[in-house]
Amino acid sequence: MTILLVDDERDTRTVARLALSQLGGFTVVEAASGREALDAVARLRPDAVILDVMMPEMDGPEVLAALRARPDTMDIPVVFLTAKAMPEELARLRALGVLAIHTKPFDPEEFATAVRRALGEARTGEAPAGSPAAAMAGSPGAADIDHGALRKLQGLTTETGASLATELVELFAGNTPGVLQQLRALVVTGPPANREIERLAHALKSSALTLGATAMADAAREIEDAAHEGRLSVVEPLLDHLARDLGPTVARLRAHLT
Repeated sequence: MTILLVDDERDTRTVARLALSQLGGFTVVEAASGREALDAVARLRPDAVILDVMMPEMDGPEVLAALRARPDTMDIPVVFLTAKAMPEELARLRALGVLAIHTKPFDPEEFATAVRRALGEARTGEAPAGSPAAAMAGSPGAADIDHGALRKLQGLTTETGASLATELVELFAGNTPGVLQQLRALVVTGPPANREIERLAHALKSSALTLGATAMADAAREIEDAAHEGRLSVVEPLLDHLARDLGPTVARLRAHLT
């Protein structure tokens, strides 16, 4: 069974792809945007689509609407991925008629099992069991690092045989300074940049949560919410906080992996 996995965040795509292929036995094709997804569906005719909700230019619900508007794709099973787990948001997404909703970050094994179960039930015409808002990895508390999140990644390897957890930590260490620099420049631009600030903070939050860097994820979430609400005055101190915490956080992550 072939799944088209659509997410603009590389880290999330990597974890989901390896979980679905190594633990779920699926063939997985990736797309990094809504436009890419529609092209891939037309070209490959996958058996199902897993869609990130929040993407630039064309988000998950817009891709879903485009699929439902075409006779040849209107019945394709669609699963949403979202980092926003508020009840009202889940209710809004559920009303769109998707097969299931999974919140990020997720436990790779639970995610692969839940997707396989949902697609199996869709094929037999049965309603998916349980709540469609499935497979949360758990909401970490106030600790700086949720070591359970890293442990869940350590069974997965990249195509080269390297540890996925180690690779993601190094990507996080290498990419985050550039993201913080972009955010600082956008804050200077002011309100016209609010949406891009929100998008970048959302991506940073997801990457941090995937690794269990909960304190950094909380700060990124505050930036995301502030940009959404137009409160850019609070963003600069939060960026300072993230910059200060990056080095110690990466050190703790690396220490856990050794």
